[in-house]
Amino acid sequence: MDIRVEAQTFKEALSKVYRVVSTRPVTPALGGILVDSSGDKVCLSATDLEVGITATFQGEILEGGQAVLPGKVLYNIVRTFKGEVRLRTEGERALLQCGRSRFELSGFPPGDFPFFPQEEEGFVVLLPGELFKEALLRTYFAVSRDETRPVLTGVLLVFAPGRFEVVATDGHRLSRNVLELSGVEKESRYVLPQKAVTELLRLLGKEDTRFVPQNGSVVFRIGETVLFSTLIEGEYPNYLQVIPQSFVSRAQVSRQELLEALERVALVTSGVPVVEIAFGGGVLQLQVTGDLGVAEEEVVGETEGDHLKVAFNVRYLLEALRVMKDERVELGLSGELSPAKISSSSSFEYVLMPVRLQGV
Repeated sequence: MDIRVEAQTFKEALSKVYRVVSTRPVTPALGGILVDSSGDKVCLSATDLEVGITATFQGEILEGGQAVLPGKVLYNIVRTFKGEVRLRTEGERALLQCGRSRFELSGFPPGDFPFFPQEEEGFVVLLPGELFKEALLRTYFAVSRDETRPVLTGVLLVFAPGRFEVVATDGHRLSRNVLELSGVEKESRYVLPQKAVTELLRLLGKEDTRFVPQNGSVVFRIGETVLFSTLIEGEYPNYLQVIPQSFVSRAQVSRQELLEALERVALVTSGVPVVEIAFGGGVLQLQVTGDLGVAEEEVVGETEGDHLKVAFNVRYLLEALRVMKDERVELGLSGELSPAKISSSSSFEYVLMPVRLQGV
C-alpha cells in the first residue's frame, strides 16, 4: 500500500475511530486501526467487538492495500502532522512520513482484524441528526450504572408508527424524549450500550442518520462515517406505567432560576444533597439541611392544587434541568411519595421518585 493524504483529513478520520480501539485487546489486531485503500478512497476501521466505527475519506492512492497499525500510536503521531502525509506498507511494517518526520511502525496481519457486517436490506429509517443527538443528550444521563441489570445500563430506542422514542432509566428516575417520525409501520425496540451512545454523540451533527438494524446489532450511517453496535439483550421494563398522568399539585417556574437556586442551596452539604421543596402560594420554597449548614431559597412561579412538601436528590434534578432548553418548566406531583414529573415541552418528560422525608 502506498497513499498520500492531507494531514488534517487523516487526523479528522482517525479522531472518529481511535476511541473504540480496544484498550485490552483479546487479539493484537484489536489494538489496531485497519487502513484500507482502493480507488481514490481510504477507509479507517476500529472496534472493541462491542462498538465499531469506519470513516472514509479521499486520498491519492498510488498502490491500494490494507494494513493494521497500532491505533493509539498512529493517532498520536498523525495529530501532530501538518501538510501532506505519505503512508507506505510492506508486509506488516509501515513507513509514515510528513515533512521532515519519519516513523516506522510494526503492524498486525490484516486477516486478524474482525470482519465488519455489511448493511442488510430491509428496515431502514432516516433520523434527523440534530434532533437525534438532542434526544440522546436528554436521556443518556439517566442510564443505570448497576451491571446487575444490564438492560438498564443502555438507552432504549423505540420505533413506532408516527413516533420515535429515546428512553433511559436507572429505577429511580426516567427520561423520555419523543419525536415525530414517518415511514414506520410497526413497533420495534433496541437497547444501545453506553459506549455506542457516547460515540454517537461525538459523531452526530446536521446530517441525517441512516439507521439499519442487523441480526443482534445495529448500524448508524452518518455521511461517510459508519458506527456498528451490538445490542443489550433483555426485556426493557414497561416505563409507560410509571409516568404519572394526573396530579394533585403543579408548578410552572423559570428553568434557569430553579437551576441556579438548586445549585446554590446544594452548597451547604458535602454529601448527597437532598432538597425539600414546598409547593404552594405561587412559590417553590427550597431547603437543604447539610453537614455545613442550612440553605433556603424561594423560586417564584405559578402553582395550583394542594400544598405539598416533597424531597428530591438535588443531582437528579440538576441533571434534568441542564439538558432542557425551554425557558419554563412544569413540575407535577401526584403525592408526597409518588413519582413526580418534570416537563419542558411536549417532546420531553422526566419522572423522578421522591426521597422519603424523616418522620413521613
